[in-house]
Amino acid sequence: MCCRSESAYWIGLFKNDTEWVDGNPSSYRTWHPDEPDSAEQCISYMTDEGFRDTDCGTDKYFICEKGAGNLFSLHFSQTSFKEAQNSESGA
Repeated sequence: MCCRSESAYWIGLFKNDTEWVDGNPSSYRTWHPDEPDSAEQCISYMTDEGFRDTDCGTDKYFICEKGAGNLFSLHFSQTSFKEAQNSESGA
């Protein structure tokens, strides 16, 4: 397994938008059965559980797309959604 199963990851998607942070469209939603359940606006992904709505200020690991070709990198430094979005190695 690629990821720490007990952890949630920022994936660059807002709950009420249909776009990724880079502006590309997204219709993919795999919500955890108990989600969405609150006014939290960012989406995190938990391995084997799906999407969860999450407070954007919560520190989490993050996954970034790295250029063309569907290459991704997993970052094991926890940060807020905004900090992950603005990361030099981020999306």
